[in-house]
Amino acid sequence: MRYIGNVPTEMDSIRLGDHLFLMGVDVQVEPAGGAWEVWVRDEDKVEMGRRELAQYCQTPADPRYQQAQVEAEKRRRSLERERRQSQSLQRDGREAFAAGPSRRRPLVLLVVILSSLVFILTDRGSISSPITRDLLFVEPKPQAIRDTVEIWSSIRGGEVWRLVTPAFLHFGWPHILMNLLALSHFAGLIEDRRGTVRIALMVLLLAVVSNVGQAMWEPAARFGGLSGALFGLFGYLWMMTHFRPESGLTIRPETVIFTLVFYAVCIASRFDVMADTLGQWMPPVANAAHTAGLVAGVVWGLWDAHRRG
Repeated sequence: MRYIGNVPTEMDSIRLGDHLFLMGVDVQVEPAGGAWEVWVRDEDKVEMGRRELAQYCQTPADPRYQQAQVEAEKRRRSLERERRQSQSLQRDGREAFAAGPSRRRPLVLLVVILSSLVFILTDRGSISSPITRDLLFVEPKPQAIRDTVEIWSSIRGGEVWRLVTPAFLHFGWPHILMNLLALSHFAGLIEDRRGTVRIALMVLLLAVVSNVGQAMWEPAARFGGLSGALFGLFGYLWMMTHFRPESGLTIRPETVIFTLVFYAVCIASRFDVMADTLGQWMPPVANAAHTAGLVAGVVWGLWDAHRRG
């Protein structure tokens, strides 16, 4: 560590220290005889530190030094979040290694089994299957009158299971495989951290919210799948990652980017300008279910993060 000079006041030492911090110069300041000594820890940064100190002493009122305080505080908060997230990921790795492959996730396993059975018994969600007809949000009507379907008719008739059961319907191998992989990742993490009862409640409520959202947006549409609830779990984990990384409920930045890009592509596929291109490889998507689930999950995550904070 090398002494490079001094500044007259504590505020000067803070502003200069923040400015040097943003430049990658690690310094230590100490009071000495009515002034504040500035020391540079890294020998390779001593000359840079001296130049910046000399410039600061010439123009201490330069607005960039005041701005440096704001930016340095943001940088320190960001570094602290990254540090806590890194510790959380390391802890997760140690726990996963200690638990081994037999780590139990009964809710995830149950949903995988139910979804797989429904997929097989309905011949991949075929509308001709009576099971499919019993699990859809609305009892299918003849094609001629589908546009005037009353979305609540089946539920008002006592078939309240339809609020949830569309989540277990899947229409093709890519549909079910993608959803079950996402379920294992998102729901598995929450079940590990919060327990089976908590994740069961979350999946149930998010399924209802996303199904109702989709049914209200497109009353005549045949829809199904876990993706609405999964977007809700993603939204929850996204907020917990940002605001409470020490909780261990964290997902990687690349997961956030991929999921948001996928969400945007699904939205774009419904516009005429993109439909011809994306429609060749992407089937109809329940975007309202995705959006309702995502919004509900984000709100839940914000509430949980600040409540626990």
